[in-house]
Amino acid sequence: GSKALIWLGESNGVTQSFIDKVTPLLNNPKVFGFFLTDEPDPTGKYHTEVSAANLKAESDWIHSHFPGAKTFITLMDMGSYTDSNYNNTYNPANTGIDYYGINPYPVRTTAVDFNYIDRAVAAALEAGIPQSAIIPVYQTFGGGGWATNTGGSYVMPT
Repeated sequence: GSKALIWLGESNGVTQSFIDKVTPLLNNPKVFGFFLTDEPDPTGKYHTEVSAANLKAESDWIHSHFPGAKTFITLMDMGSYTDSNYNNTYNPANTGIDYYGINPYPVRTTAVDFNYIDRAVAAALEAGIPQSAIIPVYQTFGGGGWATNTGGSYVMPT
């Protein structure tokens, strides 16, 4: 059967909110793991700053209380569309997280660039994330108010 990856939306360390979300699911055989947070910002420039230490505390707590459960985050690309960069962000050495999602969106209104995926994978490897821990995140949206760095918008691939 299928197993679930549970969204937590937590990045402040092992807080009461974190414990309250995870505890009811401990050792549930239908749980694969926990999606801690989406694109945490290690700089505080774009969103609230999230420390690797907070993510490590969460990942370690899950691993110690739920053996076999996996932890996951998506990474914020600190580079550009042409030069992806995940250096000095998060990796297994500083967070203990099991899996890292990268989400380059190659389909835009102005162009389709599947090489963007290769650039993002190379940048993740360079940042210390092993290939076995890189998880693709698929673009399944289009429209809306999301603007690309080239002034276009994202479109739903068809």
